[in-house]
Amino acid sequence: SLMLDLLDRLSLTEACAVAEDLIAEHLEAAQREDAPPTELRTLAPRLVSNEFGRLWQPLHLREALIDYDNEAHVTCRQYVPATFRELRNICNLAQVRGAAGPGAALQLLTFDGDQTLYPDRATLGSDAPLVPLLLELLTRGVALALVTAVGFDEAAPYEARLSGLLAALTAASAPEALCSRV
Repeated sequence: SLMLDLLDRLSLTEACAVAEDLIAEHLEAAQREDAPPTELRTLAPRLVSNEFGRLWQPLHLREALIDYDNEAHVTCRQYVPATFRELRNICNLAQVRGAAGPGAALQLLTFDGDQTLYPDRATLGSDAPLVPLLLELLTRGVALALVTAVGFDEAAPYEARLSGLLAALTAASAPEALCSRV
């Protein structure tokens, strides 16, 4: 992984900054036919190959790290590096931030619940930093879907897992058209 490789020689804050800049440079170069290979293509060829899809938008990893760090305090640790799960959470948060940003043209955003939207077997609380971003996506017309392997037979356990988002919709007196996109 690009981030894990960067963490071998940089702090988490520096790694996020470098990765964000490399992605932005790559996206800019991808718009030009005559652009030479980017540094990102050299450092992480699988990331930019079409094998796993392509990069569509800048990832504001610096901002996502600040948001994530306010809750997890990952940059305060001296001897325990960020885990793969923490890096994935930062990248996921950056992706949601980018999708909710100006000019977003998404129609559907799907999430795995456990370890993506919320900790394993927990819920998306109303105080989660993703809740306002998800609400912003809904107001922009993006449909949100939870894709999970949990396999409940009824809606109540899923509603419990998304209780923070559902409570925010209720508190905002969201119209039916908005609620129907969840």
